[in-house]
Amino acid sequence: MQLTQGVNWMQFMRRAQSAKLNVRCGSSASYMDPANSLTEAPTDYHVNRSLFNWQQGTFFDEFEDVVVNIKAWIAFKDQQWFTNGIEKLPHKWKAVIDV
Repeated sequence: MQLTQGVNWMQFMRRAQSAKLNVRCGSSASYMDPANSLTEAPTDYHVNRSLFNWQQGTFFDEFEDVVVNIKAWIAFKDQQWFTNGIEKLPHKWKAVIDV
């Protein structure tokens, strides 16, 4: 699969999420902070924020390049990082339910 020349994958995803948010809310507001996003679950935020920082300024020409980059990011993270994110989920879910 060929992506458009010079597409920054995370910017593309952010624009897509922003578009969904604007349609859902009926406003022209810019993309919300992922921590307060209507389109991301608490499970997404831990991973997506770190992955976004990892890919900051990176451009991909091929879908396979995206896959290789994400696999490298997963290999870079130690198991404890993922464990910490999973252990925080009950607290985050409770906070969402309490709202």
